[in-house]
Amino acid sequence: MKPLGSRFLSSGRRAAVLSRLPPTDPFALPKIDSGYLSPAADLAPMVAAALQVRKVAAQPALAPFIAKELEPGCEIRREDELRDWIRGSMFSGKHPVGTCRMGSDYAAVVDPQLRVRGVEKLRVVDASVKPTIIGGNTNASTIMIAEKAADLICAAKREGEAPWLNAIFGSGRI
Repeated sequence: MKPLGSRFLSSGRRAAVLSRLPPTDPFALPKIDSGYLSPAADLAPMVAAALQVRKVAAQPALAPFIAKELEPGCEIRREDELRDWIRGSMFSGKHPVGTCRMGSDYAAVVDPQLRVRGVEKLRVVDASVKPTIIGGNTNASTIMIAEKAADLICAAKREGEAPWLNAIFGSGRI
């Protein structure tokens, strides 16, 4: 008998990733707060969804297929216990983006050519340049960013805007 399961994920669209280093220990790991469920409104629909899954799983037609509830488990009955379980088992199925946001405004870390503002000869070419998380998997759009970056770098070399690239790619045509 295969287990019947469900996973609950917050949209994350309102959550911010914060990281800070303790001021007294430069070798301490940064604290990363994903902000999951920080808006109280995110938790209520997740509790409702968990209760609905339980209601559906309790239907007689599913009885031959369900031996027992695996998560959160039959010992968790009250809504406050369910909220605690959801908070404790929360994880992200998405990849963080936006830490080096691309844009034309003063707050953007990189410009539309993926160049880091105020730093010469440095581009950021990964998912961190996306201003916000996309609705799907980040892989395809990250590949597109890398392909665009390759085009931008090759064009800069061809147009003589980046003679230092010869040290990396040689003086041949790219």
